[in-house]
Amino acid sequence: MSRHQLEIKLDKYASQFADFAKQLKKTPRELLQRQFRIDIPEEVSVKVLEDSPRKIHLVLPHPEHQQWSRSLKAGKAVARPKRKKQVKAKIVNEALSNPEFRQALMEAPKKAVSDFLGEKIPKAVKVVVLEETPSQIYLVLDHFSRRRLSEVKPKDKA
Repeated sequence: MSRHQLEIKLDKYASQFADFAKQLKKTPRELLQRQFRIDIPEEVSVKVLEDSPRKIHLVLPHPEHQQWSRSLKAGKAVARPKRKKQVKAKIVNEALSNPEFRQALMEAPKKAVSDFLGEKIPKAVKVVVLEETPSQIYLVLDHFSRRRLSEVKPKDKA
């Protein structure tokens, strides 16, 4: 299972089962081990973040985290992903392969994403870029909405 597939699965379970979402946020390492047999070293912290209509997280994985488990790989798009996850995967893959884009993404995330997509991102939306380190992993849940970025209005609540 790729990292991208894992996040889709976590998102699905979290949106269906409130207790799962609560447990995932509280003890992500233990839940990943128990439910998905993914071993994450004790020295690595796992933080679960949630996108909202007004905040989108992009995570640039650290190369060391491709070794979490023999079955978990860095985020590659898979067949039939949700559109938003697919777009996010393309942005992250571009940042991983293009140093100039990565730099632009780190300096001005919203502008870099807007330029990359050729789509204006609404003022109300904040784009947050997080770089993983050898000791920090981020997982992003996105069950708040299935809307396109351009459909987010300033009155939407986070």
